[in-house]
Amino acid sequence: MKYDEFFDGVLAMNTRYFGNKLRTCKAEVVEGSYPIKQGNGTTYIACYVLKSYSTHVAFITYHTRKAYVFNYYSATTCQHISKFLKDYGAKEVYYLYQRSDHTGYYNFTTGERKTFSQIINDIQI
Repeated sequence: MKYDEFFDGVLAMNTRYFGNKLRTCKAEVVEGSYPIKQGNGTTYIACYVLKSYSTHVAFITYHTRKAYVFNYYSATTCQHISKFLKDYGAKEVYYLYQRSDHTGYYNFTTGERKTFSQIINDIQI
């Protein structure tokens, strides 16, 4: 699974959308449970998702307070991400990295690397 498949679930969640403005920024936080298709079943991930302008840029899980940031963005969006991580109590932060041979996530604090599939498997619902 790739992170864009996660956001397909965000966009398809219908009545589960509750947008909250992030401070005074042009960013909003979407909260709820998002369906992720895995094999023949569906897993629901409870989390907060940050939307900066028109792009989903990060999410924090409800139960573990682990945060996942996708790619690098403008200075303003980085400020949105920083406020989001602080306001929603992120305990660990994983940043996307892309190389020619694979894509994964890196935790600068622990040095741990994970694939997005490993992250989905780690999330507690």
